Amino acid sequence: MTRHVDLLGTLFILWGAVLLLVSLALITLGLGVAAVIVGSGAEETGATLTAGAAIGVFGALAVLSILCGAVHLWVAFALRRLSDWARAVGVIVAIVDLFVPPIGTALGAYAVWVLTNRDVRALFDVPAG
Repeated sequence: MTRHVDLLGTLFILWGAVLLLVSLALITLGLGVAAVIVGSGAEETGATLTAGAAIGVFGALAVLSILCGAVHLWVAFALRRLSDWARAVGVIVAIVDLFVPPIGTALGAYAVWVLTNRDVRALFDVPAG
């Protein structure tokens, strides 16, 4: 089962990298909206409010994507080191991933299957003493 844990760590690294790339795209879109509004010289209140809302939404989604990507990378490296806390946090991250279709759902289902397996639980158990 260590092969599955290593594979899951690699998949979490890849998913975290994708989320970080998505955050860069969202930041670029937000800056693009700002540039279009500033470049057009729109003085209307509606255009300014719409641009501000779009920039705010893109910014919030970018921050969320950065946080999720960073958490995936953090958990991935801990899983690959077999840290005692990584299994529990990995299950929580996997459950959240289940709500991100389609790739997150597949990754979350695989992660839940791997991390709740009896043999994997034994890998992460800390010996008493």
